[in-house]
Amino acid sequence: MSYFHQVDSIGHRFGTDSPQTRAAVLFVDNLIGSATGPGIANEAKLSRLSVVDIYPLVTALLGLPITEAIDGDAATIAPLLQ
Repeated sequence: MSYFHQVDSIGHRFGTDSPQTRAAVLFVDNLIGSATGPGIANEAKLSRLSVVDIYPLVTALLGLPITEAIDGDAATIAPLLQ
């Protein structure tokens, strides 16, 4: 679970059904689907990433082996990696 104070603050100021709140939600929604940094392919996008796929992403970025069975799928995150 995550908390984004921008959406909360704007929602309280302008109302939950306001255009300002909708714009803030869309802005944060776009940020959530973004990843940048060393090891991440430029402008790589995934249509869907499950929480269980974060573990193989982090292990791949750190160069660590996955030593036990997990629910995540490394093939899902392959397009993100350089």
